[in-house]
Amino acid sequence: MNVINLNERDCEKIRRYLDSYLDNELLVETNHEVLRHLGTCSDCTRVLEDRARLKKAVKQAVTQQEAPAALQDLLVSRKRFR
Repeated sequence: MNVINLNERDCEKIRRYLDSYLDNELLVETNHEVLRHLGTCSDCTRVLEDRARLKKAVKQAVTQQEAPAALQDLLVSRKRFR
């Protein structure tokens, strides 16, 4: 007989929300559900911290790169016509 760990199901569900949680895109109720789970689950808290570190590193890497002049011109011209 296989024993099903209900906490693993909770973790799977919550981990699907972590990126949206970091981006502040969740409904209030879902946000509270994630926070409640994180308060009791060190594994999911660690996953969230890892994702936050990765997101920060990607953002830093991207902001250190300057877009090519042609791309900048294209973006500026499109913005004018909107």
